[in-house]
Amino acid sequence: MACRPRAWTKTEALALVDGDPLPALGEAKAYLLSAFEPVPRSGTPERDQWRAALMERLNPIAAKIAPGMSVAQGEAWRDAMVSALSNLPAMIALTAAKRAIHRPMSFISEPEAVIREIAVEVENERKDAIRRLEWLMRDLELSRRPVLANPDDGEVSPEETQAAIDKVRDPDLKRLLRDIASRSGFIPDQAGDSAEA
Repeated sequence: MACRPRAWTKTEALALVDGDPLPALGEAKAYLLSAFEPVPRSGTPERDQWRAALMERLNPIAAKIAPGMSVAQGEAWRDAMVSALSNLPAMIALTAAKRAIHRPMSFISEPEAVIREIAVEVENERKDAIRRLEWLMRDLELSRRPVLANPDDGEVSPEETQAAIDKVRDPDLKRLLRDIASRSGFIPDQAGDSAEA
């Protein structure tokens, strides 16, 4: 959901999660961040899996551009493309190569540039999605913070509130705090007015 370009709300996001949403949002963020991991080192089973997945995505691109290419030529071209794209993040490269089939290309030399162009779009999508999740997590964390004490509970006196506001040096911030404290009932209106005067 975070990857969708349309606007979405906190209510929609939380409706997808059972129980405490913060762990689920953390897992979603970790999953999105994993897309930026580099291609595994050569000679590892993970590199072989990544190579096979990329080759699978390159097959239809080669068939679309050069259907008469021989098997040996196709293998050499795909090997060269795997090497050329190995400096992109692993999952970004796979996603971009999968999407590239939908871009018009006429020459067998074009796919690398097209895949790299799409990779930038995919990276930006993932980064935007991560920012959406971080916004939602921050919003949820803020909503869980304890609220200010109720002035009727006697926990904070108007004098204490006024004294704390008086310690603020910035005049604009001081006015803002007085306004908030007055509207919230932490200091009477006339206390703010007299302090301002």
